[in-house]
Amino acid sequence: MEWLTLHKDLILFFTSLFAFGYSIFDIFSKRTNVKLEIAEYYLYQGKDYDEYTFCINIDNNSSSPISITKLLIMEKNGLFTRCYLVPAYKGETYFPRYPETDLPLTNRILSASFPINLAASESTLQRIVFKLDKNADIYGPNNTVTFQVITNKRNKTFILHCPYEKAILSTF
Repeated sequence: MEWLTLHKDLILFFTSLFAFGYSIFDIFSKRTNVKLEIAEYYLYQGKDYDEYTFCINIDNNSSSPISITKLLIMEKNGLFTRCYLVPAYKGETYFPRYPETDLPLTNRILSASFPINLAASESTLQRIVFKLDKNADIYGPNNTVTFQVITNKRNKTFILHCPYEKAILSTF
């Protein structure tokens, strides 16, 4: 017991050093950690513009929730173009109370729209469309594409490799 009273300054120093180290670790473990990956993409060639549809897997690898408010793509001239999140039909719920006499109530379920809210350690696959001019070029070296993700915490730029094109359609 006498040793504790003689070395109380040393004990307080190491306790405060441990608390400082833990707080630094806590700050870095809760930082924004988002990962993007292109699953596939399609190119629709129109008369006035081209429409690039990307199926992007978005992973939230942090321990706090995140909200993605915008997703931009960079053209070769340095300009960023905003995307359109395509609402896709996912299914419906059918509620007939009395099938013989009532009109059925159908609840259609569509995919997400902006903002995309992801809980901690959650992932989602979204179909995202960019409408660009005919002369726009988005491809970098080795078939890469640059995306900028705007979130409620911070902005991050990703350079992703595109898989081969699944289809080139010219129907619109």
